[in-house]
Amino acid sequence: ISSADANGNTMPTSTIIRESKTGAGYKNVNLLMHDTGAKTTTVEALPTIIEYYLDLGYTFKAINTNSFAPHHGTNN
Repeated sequence: ISSADANGNTMPTSTIIRESKTGAGYKNVNLLMHDTGAKTTTVEALPTIIEYYLDLGYTFKAINTNSFAPHHGTNN
């Protein structure tokens, strides 16, 4: 799931939260967020996003070689 934070350095926190919630209902969610000093609104959105997924029963784990790896089909 893309948090949409790549669309600009200061995407509105509400946009990042809304886009990050689109993974609800999936068994596994890998949420793409960017980690740079310019992404201040990404950091601001994190507590709400974490609480949202915890309330739905999701857990947070570090990625390792045994982690779920999403694969997308090709439409050519």
